[in-house]
Amino acid sequence: MSLVFISLFNFAKNLINNFFTNIFALFKKKNKKELNFDDGEEYFALIKELNGKLYISIIDAETEEEDFTKSFLCNQRYKTPKVFVNALSKIFTKKNFKAVLLCIFDLKPKGFSTNLEFCKVLKDYFDSVEIPYYFISEHDWILSSMLVAAKVKTIKMDENVLFVFVSNSQFNVYVYRFKGNGFQRISSRKVSANQRAILIRQEIIGSDNPVKIFATPNQQNQPWKTGLRKIKFKMDGFVFIAEEDIYNTDAPTIELSKWIINNKRNTKYYILPSCERTSVVFHGCNKEVNAILTAKCNDTLPFIKVWLLIDLLEIIM
Repeated sequence: MSLVFISLFNFAKNLINNFFTNIFALFKKKNKKELNFDDGEEYFALIKELNGKLYISIIDAETEEEDFTKSFLCNQRYKTPKVFVNALSKIFTKKNFKAVLLCIFDLKPKGFSTNLEFCKVLKDYFDSVEIPYYFISEHDWILSSMLVAAKVKTIKMDENVLFVFVSNSQFNVYVYRFKGNGFQRISSRKVSANQRAILIRQEIIGSDNPVKIFATPNQQNQPWKTGLRKIKFKMDGFVFIAEEDIYNTDAPTIELSKWIINNKRNTKYYILPSCERTSVVFHGCNKEVNAILTAKCNDTLPFIKVWLLIDLLEIIM
């Protein structure tokens, strides 16, 4: 994984995890009382890894606000994620939950050999009860949160937008293109802040001709105001998003839940998932090694490539 993406992951985790440290204070005492959902009540849910813990945020679909009487920390209600999984049927029912968003790829759940095993158990459950759901990476979560915080209205087909993470030493730039069904990652780059402001702005924009530039501090507690002054673009499409505006998980959960329910229409905040690194499948024969399949960094997921048997035989022979 490139240093650019590592920086983004660190930003996302530090930003949101520090915020939820305050939220955790609401759940200091273990609450063993069963959750009760009345008939007619409808909710969205966010299941998220935070500081190595599992947090379940339950949002009222009518008021579009988190219901803190129902949200909970997994370890304060259940001994382990395994116990939580066994209690899913007592929490998530089709009559009460419209959609569930899961951002848990970084969790190391006790009682499961791998994160993948844990994810599969959750997937199988939500499939069985027919509750719409979606697994999202930390990377895509933070970008969607920025789009929601910026209150993006309409981006036209094939128009580019930039996400810029600002510090006084460098800028991490991510280029995305709207493809109708969401934003597709095109490229990423790092731009040094140790040069004239005009050159910085030129390198950030490059040849991408963006209609929107979304900028936010790169990491908490890292100086960024000098860097921001260097890139204040004189364009209507430049939007600076303060850290506190990304803290609110209610809004992105609601907007992405709307996409889960109808992924044909509600696409303006959706980030198309993509490969975080280049992966290559090789074939070796008679001391010769050939690449038969390559998924490049930035390739949109799911990545599908069909190989005809005759093509493979030609490589082997």
